[in-house]
Amino acid sequence: MRCQTDLNVTSFAHLTAAVLRAFLCVQDLGTGGGSHAAAGHRRSPSFDAPAAQTRNPSTFTSPASPPPQRAITIVNISSVSVDQPYEYFALYGMGKAARHMIIRSVAHEASLREAEAAAAASGGSCAAVGAPHAGAPNRHGGAAAAAAATGVSTACARVRALSYAPGAIDTEMQASAREALPAGRLKAKFEENAREGRLVDPRASAAVLYDILTQDTYDNGAHRDYYSAVAGAADAVLASHPLAYGVSASSSPSPSSSTDEAQA
Repeated sequence: MRCQTDLNVTSFAHLTAAVLRAFLCVQDLGTGGGSHAAAGHRRSPSFDAPAAQTRNPSTFTSPASPPPQRAITIVNISSVSVDQPYEYFALYGMGKAARHMIIRSVAHEASLREAEAAAAASGGSCAAVGAPHAGAPNRHGGAAAAAAATGVSTACARVRALSYAPGAIDTEMQASAREALPAGRLKAKFEENAREGRLVDPRASAAVLYDILTQDTYDNGAHRDYYSAVAGAADAVLASHPLAYGVSASSSPSPSSSTDEAQA
């Protein structure tokens, strides 16, 4: 149980928190347009242009203009098991559900920061609301007040968070699950899906994720999946997922306490 929790939840929480601590809010020294290059923001090539006339006027950015707001996108690789129970996969599903709650919490905190920044109208500074993860200190709180006193503001990145279920991927992990499962209907379904060619090519699922991220129209903190993205239907997860065989609380077997097979 500890191994499964550390693999699926603890490591994801630590990595997400580390990224947000490092890149969420950075100091702007307030010395003009060039100061925006500090702490993780790459300077636009236009800042170093020798003369404005060497560039197309429609695309030229003057040194006094701030660069685009930094953006951080966090993607959690999820699963249909996030809310669909399967025998022998209790710990796996629990981990996926916990990871999605981290994504939802990150998105919620981002919305609070954006709302407070807009209300403060602090000229690009924001007072961070919440912390990168539960129990972490709020290291960026009171940024607007600090900026007024010192002239040093804290510019916060736009944060986007998404959980993406890639589908039943044709990988070695899928093969390991087929071998490890005990005889029964779930093992038979795994084997049938592989035999009938129903598994998803990893490249196809990656292309769908790329499209979702580049279109950037998903609700922050949303859960998207390969099948619904391809079919374009809200109920496509259960309709199209090759493991969907109508499991219900009343008809499914009692959850097993075994953890050896909780990898898929």
